[in-house]
Amino acid sequence: MEAQRKNLHFKKGEVIFREGEEVQGIYFVYDGTVKVHKKWGKEKELIIRFAQKGDIFGHRGLGHDPHYPISATAITAIDVCYIGLDFFQTSLRVNQDLMYGLLLFFADELQESERKMRNLAHMQVKGAGSSGAAESSAEIRRLA
Repeated sequence: MEAQRKNLHFKKGEVIFREGEEVQGIYFVYDGTVKVHKKWGKEKELIIRFAQKGDIFGHRGLGHDPHYPISATAITAIDVCYIGLDFFQTSLRVNQDLMYGLLLFFADELQESERKMRNLAHMQVKGAGSSGAAESSAEIRRLA
């Protein structure tokens, strides 16, 4: 894997990849913070999460549709390890520990997403009064 990885640097505000682009590879954060986000309407965005030191991003593009369903933007200057998609997929096929680790990561991420959705649904029911929508919107931004 050592020979296949590339160490990359992105400046603050630099877009790493955009929603809809073809998946090229997977990224591991060495240092800095990346905003993982999705279009929401014409001019809005939904922040999915922030990837920081030790986190992976770009993995949401794995699967049958080889396009990123999200965008990634450097919030700070960042250093990442980039692994091309073909090599990463081949590594998953032959390295059971890597495959199992990624499976656990996906399971944890799914549980966290479900927790956020449950909290949001609870807030919307609980906050059905006059300021419920504003509170829910603020909570989405805080949780992401």
